[in-house]
Amino acid sequence: MATLSRFISCLGKKGLPFFKLLKAFERFCWSEEADTAFEQLKLFLMKPPIRTMPLPDETLLIYIATTSRVVSTAIVIEREEAGHAYKVQHLVYFISEVLNKSKTRYPEVQKLLYAILVMSCKLRHYF
Repeated sequence: MATLSRFISCLGKKGLPFFKLLKAFERFCWSEEADTAFEQLKLFLMKPPIRTMPLPDETLLIYIATTSRVVSTAIVIEREEAGHAYKVQHLVYFISEVLNKSKTRYPEVQKLLYAILVMSCKLRHYF
């Protein structure tokens, strides 16, 4: 799962049922929730998003999303494309992190700031 997180956007949210299974203190039991998450993961792997390398003069846009258990960021660029009235957004990079128990108690604004901190540390070369 850790290796796939480099290639799948919001893997922390999509893989939460798997992480719960791995941390289970009781007997391992494959649930319906885990089965559904596994099927969705297989469908996503069949059509992965294509990442784009930004040009030096392009503006990077950052999207930040938080849930109670996961923080995610995505960097995108906008480019003109034939056949489209507006610019089309292309994925450059994304990061998703499952929060540990203490970080889940952060207020929402601190989760947003934490997502920016993680992104700025991991993607320093883009800034």
